[in-house]
Amino acid sequence: MNNIASIILIVISAGVFFVNIDPQYKEVQALRVEQAKFNEALDNTDRIKEIKENLDSKLSSFDPVELEKLNKLIPVNVDLVDFAAQINNIAASHGILIKDIKASNSPAQVNTAIGGNIGKVHTNTNIAIRFQAPYTSFLSFVESIEKNLRLADVSSVTFSSNNDKTNLYDYTLSLQIYSLEK
Repeated sequence: MNNIASIILIVISAGVFFVNIDPQYKEVQALRVEQAKFNEALDNTDRIKEIKENLDSKLSSFDPVELEKLNKLIPVNVDLVDFAAQINNIAASHGILIKDIKASNSPAQVNTAIGGNIGKVHTNTNIAIRFQAPYTSFLSFVESIEKNLRLADVSSVTFSSNNDKTNLYDYTLSLQIYSLEK
């Protein structure tokens, strides 16, 4: 009878294990895996906070004048009226009267060149400027645009001469300016 009682207790223990303890044990293991994922996420959050604080301290250490220059070089968005006024002022300083300025935006592109920040998105704005000027004024105008604080690429220049005896040429200067997209 001792053997039968022992076998019955072993069978009952095995039944309790498989019916009650084993499912709870598996649930506890699944919860431990989930807890590990949450702990990893918390660690990542802490690292991100550290990086953010580090970058904020670096940003605050920059000279505000230099930051303003950087924002003028590649602004967050393009103020076409302000840019047209700047171009008009540069042209006027060389005795050039702007006839027409047209702008068109290119679609946002993933940036791999500007600043080397892969994955940053920037927008190209194409600007076409039509004016009439002597060749020497044109050269000094383009040189002034080149020295302007704003990043601009000359994408094309077309010109034609007037049939009259003046040394004036009709120019169309195409520029590309850039802005960061938030």
